[in-house]
Amino acid sequence: MDSHTANAKSIVLMRLFVMLAILLNLSGQRLAAQAATGLAAKSSASQSGLPDCSQPLPSLPYPKGPHGLFAIFFPGNQFTEEADTYLIHNPVVCGGLFDIVWAQVDKGPGASPRYDWTPIERQIEPWMRAGKLVALDIWAVSYGGLEATPSYVLSQVDSVRCVGMNPNAAGPGGRGRFPGGPGRFPGARPPFFPRPGFGRPGGQFPGGARGGRESPAIPVYWESGFEKNYREFIAAVIEKYGSNPSVAYIRPGLGAGGESTPRCGQQMRQYGYSIDKWRQYVFDMIDFEKSLHSRATLIVGITNPEGSRAIEFPHLEAARAVEDGLGIGSEGLQESDIENNSAGRPCGVVDRCALFETYKGRAPLELQTLSRSNPDGNGRVGSLVDILPLGLKIHAQIFEIYTQDFLAAYDPAFPDYDRHHAAYQQALEQTAAVVGGKP
Repeated sequence: MDSHTANAKSIVLMRLFVMLAILLNLSGQRLAAQAATGLAAKSSASQSGLPDCSQPLPSLPYPKGPHGLFAIFFPGNQFTEEADTYLIHNPVVCGGLFDIVWAQVDKGPGASPRYDWTPIERQIEPWMRAGKLVALDIWAVSYGGLEATPSYVLSQVDSVRCVGMNPNAAGPGGRGRFPGGPGRFPGARPPFFPRPGFGRPGGQFPGGARGGRESPAIPVYWESGFEKNYREFIAAVIEKYGSNPSVAYIRPGLGAGGESTPRCGQQMRQYGYSIDKWRQYVFDMIDFEKSLHSRATLIVGITNPEGSRAIEFPHLEAARAVEDGLGIGSEGLQESDIENNSAGRPCGVVDRCALFETYKGRAPLELQTLSRSNPDGNGRVGSLVDILPLGLKIHAQIFEIYTQDFLAAYDPAFPDYDRHHAAYQQALEQTAAVVGGKP
């Protein structure tokens, strides 16, 4: 080898070493920044003296019930790594809300073991190990294209398919029932429509309910092949998690997702769907939940399958749930609620502000935003700075917050962080000061 070749190789090797050193230094700086940010968030929240969300809190309307801020982790959530860095050790965050998808756990009556809890255990174990609480939604029927109902159940019942969530054009909730302008429910969102972000890039339901995609097979809920098997699964979930002190509450979905919205209602009419039929099914399931005597609080996600046509259903559903000793919640908090509440108009088609005023002190009240918020205030949900104080005003003590909104407050790499983190940190920490956190 001549000296010229040797010198050239030496130069190349030196450049490689320099590049490697730069990359390692940048990586180290990023990790250090993440650690510093996480510690800063923890220090800031700790210094505010947050009450413990795992203990009864006498200052709340329902002191013995669950309370705190919970980060939402829908199926397919894309922010697990960021949550591990910025949320799981953040005292402002009481815990995480996770979904138990029936079809992923229940292998059928002939399987041994019958239930494989691995999918949910994998998600909740790090949070419980960190001393956080977890909340559980049970999905028997999904939003979007996710197969949530086990195949053995579908083989025992009639089923239908529809596009998206299927506005019921043939009956309550049909076309023209939801005027966006002045009227009885200004700005109300039809409960049959999927939430903004479903099926959009970066949304929490990639390839979900929007975009004209046909649903999976949706079972006829009130047929015995569905109802009997689903009751068995709910009972299995309660047996598994109902006495776990790290589980704050459980919300069995009675319709789509963790709520009580009847997906594909129009197609269900051929099998006898009506408001009376749906109400009887929902009431029977609420009564069944009561019979389980779960240590963990059970919550009913209140919805209104009649949309703006009538306001009766959510009031009857809430009354039955509270009478049976269950909590109630609404998954639609949005900016229009502020003006509607001030004006004495219904907050959305479920009339959540009036419901919460009626049942304050009688049950734990839960709120989830309609979708991720709009930190700049330009959007349907609005900014957490504005809507969280309304939630406290109407006596909510459980807040389910989209992961992206927590990251806007605490993750320096998140797009909204630079402009909005100070205001969002303040809004979240002021809310946690009322409903509790988890150091």
